[in-house]
Amino acid sequence: MYEPFDSEGMYVYNSQIAGNDKGEAFVLAKLTDWTTHNFRLLKYNEVSELQYSTDLVPGAAGYHPDHEVLGLTFTPDGNLIAFMKIPVGNLPNGLANSGTENTFVLAETNLADGSCM
Repeated sequence: MYEPFDSEGMYVYNSQIAGNDKGEAFVLAKLTDWTTHNFRLLKYNEVSELQYSTDLVPGAAGYHPDHEVLGLTFTPDGNLIAFMKIPVGNLPNGLANSGTENTFVLAETNLADGSCM
């Protein structure tokens, strides 16, 4: 089942949620409008106000049910780690891969703005 996600007309395909001891909640979601899909990280503060919404992986054309959000967790030292299965052509930050279809990305994210480090 797909649920409306935001005013951009995107729908959640799958998501993972992680929280920290400061009361912040982080949501990593695969969003789709049925023509493209994005992997977006959202941060909410302790009173559920959206702090940022940023795409970790650029939008991929087409509908790809096999591309997924696989995990979102904090490491013992407080870093936020995102794990995704994405199209090879949509690797973030100029990463390279010799595959032809899908690849797995384990990304450490900057808690301040959601960017991949």
